Amino acid sequence: MRLKNSLIILISFLCFGCNSNETEMTETEQFLANKYNAERISLDFKTVQTKTNGNITEDRKFISVEIKNPTDIEKIMSDNNYSDKRGLTIAKFVMDSIQFDEIPFQPKELQIDFINRNEFFLLSSENKKTINYDLN
Repeated sequence: MRLKNSLIILISFLCFGCNSNETEMTETEQFLANKYNAERISLDFKTVQTKTNGNITEDRKFISVEIKNPTDIEKIMSDNNYSDKRGLTIAKFVMDSIQFDEIPFQPKELQIDFINRNEFFLLSSENKKTINYDLN
């Protein structure tokens, strides 16, 4: 009986410990998650620079929006017209809400990732659909 209880405690600890690496959402992210019926939204400003043999092969400055498990994720994943419209709605809202003079660079694109993440004990699966918008 002690072994069974210890095993249950260990499994519970591992399951809850797996999700602890995510940071808390900001007020803005929480607002967006509620607005778009998502489990979680993360909004970041990113720069990515890749070099090959000393030459820059990629230089991206972009706004990244990750939307995890929205209520309409199945339709987003299966219907390209729907996901394009949904992404455009979110992109317009984000772009209208950002004050560009307060960020350290002028982003050239906006990337929206719709993520379907399922977890069961120690197993997890993730599907992602990415939509990019050019801001130039």
